[in-house]
Amino acid sequence: MEVNLPGAKESPRMDKNNVIKWYYGDTFEIHWHLTLKREGELIVYAPEDQIIFSFYIAGTDKLIHRFVCKNIDTSTNMAILRFDKSTSLKFKPGRYCFGIKYINYSLENDNGETKVQKNTQDITTVGAKYLVEVERCQ
Repeated sequence: MEVNLPGAKESPRMDKNNVIKWYYGDTFEIHWHLTLKREGELIVYAPEDQIIFSFYIAGTDKLIHRFVCKNIDTSTNMAILRFDKSTSLKFKPGRYCFGIKYINYSLENDNGETKVQKNTQDITTVGAKYLVEVERCQ
């Protein structure tokens, strides 16, 4: 007897409403290509700069996980989120939201030289309230 079983949906995936979905416990990477502009000029990431992805339970301020991406590859402007087993298990089946912030630690002085600011940061919210849904595979 031949039995055809339906396959699982791709995990992770982006649905038609731009919601990122995956199955609980899956391990994967998400590669974000982030091209940012300030006053019309492309931002060139410095080694000190950070892009921070903060994930919360949807509709709450309960932080589930924060990815801090440093040393952004300036040739690709790529930030990589690695969902290893321990990270993935933090996301129980349900809905989450996340925001993205860019932190610029380097500032140019009047001579066009770049210096690292130790005590001040230039923080820009890149995006907010993006949605994620973690599904149970039963």
